[in-house]
Amino acid sequence: MLHMSRKYAMVAAACLATARPVCAQRIAPQFAPKGGQTYFRQTAVEGNVLAPLFSKPTPDHRWEGFAIGAAVLGVGGAIAGSQLCHLSDSANQHCARTAIGLGLLGAFVGGITGGLIGGSIPRMPSDSTP
Repeated sequence: MLHMSRKYAMVAAACLATARPVCAQRIAPQFAPKGGQTYFRQTAVEGNVLAPLFSKPTPDHRWEGFAIGAAVLGVGGAIAGSQLCHLSDSANQHCARTAIGLGLLGAFVGGITGGLIGGSIPRMPSDSTP
């Protein structure tokens, strides 16, 4: 075992001793513009720059997906936690903590997943004209 570790140490030392710098380790050359001046192109900003942040979002089904996913996986997690707890060989047969914990975990995962799926489905405009 000691012989193998010396062998690996010698190989590592040889690799470090013969290593050459690669391109990413070199300092990039600095190029000076002609005439010694730097020119910046100014672009005009049209409208309010923050307008996309505060505009109305496109309607989608993210909240419906969140609610459905949280309800389905939350109830499923609670039922699974209750059933899995009863299969345990431990002397403690109080399954409420396990059922509530897995129910909350299922609601969290289901809510996030349902919200992402519902957010990818656009809402159709409703025809309110009689």
